[in-house]
Amino acid sequence: MGLLEVFDEYVSPGLTLDSHVDAIEARIRERGYPWPRWIAADPAGQARNGQTGRSDVALLEARGYLVRCDRSRIAEGINAIRRRLDRRTLRIHPRCERLIAAMRSYHFDPTHPHRTEPVKDGPDHACDALRYLVMSLERAPMGVKVVSYV
Repeated sequence: MGLLEVFDEYVSPGLTLDSHVDAIEARIRERGYPWPRWIAADPAGQARNGQTGRSDVALLEARGYLVRCDRSRIAEGINAIRRRLDRRTLRIHPRCERLIAAMRSYHFDPTHPHRTEPVKDGPDHACDALRYLVMSLERAPMGVKVVSYV
């Protein structure tokens, strides 16, 4: 398990996926980041959109991206992130303020201590994105070296 460095974040609500991809690609070019070899996505992104008739994954693939949508239980992904934190194989750059804030406010329902699902009240979105990335990395075939993820 190599070091995973999250060195930047992008958060902008209320835009279409095409607009998000345009903004992320512009940031990659402006900041000189390496181009991502693949993108980790929420498996729900494979569902067809009722307005466009296409899935988010299909849109990303049409734009030339390899998309990984590894299904896993939430608890499995949380444990994978915990392992990386414990082993110091996950580093998050201080500029990733929203992810850091989300991780600090990520919580479970104290009235249901046996539930393994976190409370879904907003800060979980950035944590979910990190979970998709970590699970996709852990399930990557041997020999794959990921250089960049934005």
